[in-house]
Amino acid sequence: MICHFSIDADEPERVAKALAWIWCCEAYPFPPVGVGPWILIADDGKGSAIEVYPRGVVLTPGQGAEPVQARAVPAPANSPMHFAVATQLSEAEVCALGASEGWRTVRQSRGGQFDVIELWIENRIMIEVLTPQMRAQYVAASSPAVWRQTREAKRAA
Repeated sequence: MICHFSIDADEPERVAKALAWIWCCEAYPFPPVGVGPWILIADDGKGSAIEVYPRGVVLTPGQGAEPVQARAVPAPANSPMHFAVATQLSEAEVCALGASEGWRTVRQSRGGQFDVIELWIENRIMIEVLTPQMRAQYVAASSPAVWRQTREAKRAA
């Protein structure tokens, strides 16, 4: 289980607050690593969180016993990094958020197995948002047994 992860953004505070709205939680400044990061922490009893760093900030190992170091580097426009998050919001509410932020937001099917709402943070980082119905589809399609059956069916075809 993932406890937390990080992404980068041109406007970390704005992005953190938008993601916090999806999770129905709050976002806070996150000063432990550098200047400018924000964090949102779900009220789920599991410590689930997303850290949002300024675009171009990378984390590097410290020297010896030093902790992680943050430094700025040129950042690519897009990335293969993406993630799926569950929300209690409706599809219409998620799409309204995307529209209010000016971010591409569109419902898509993942191979006919489950649907997601692609929410493109700052129109460069994809987040797959799962409404309660979409999450049920996702869970049903995402077990190791289902993946094995799908792979075996493709081999047999």
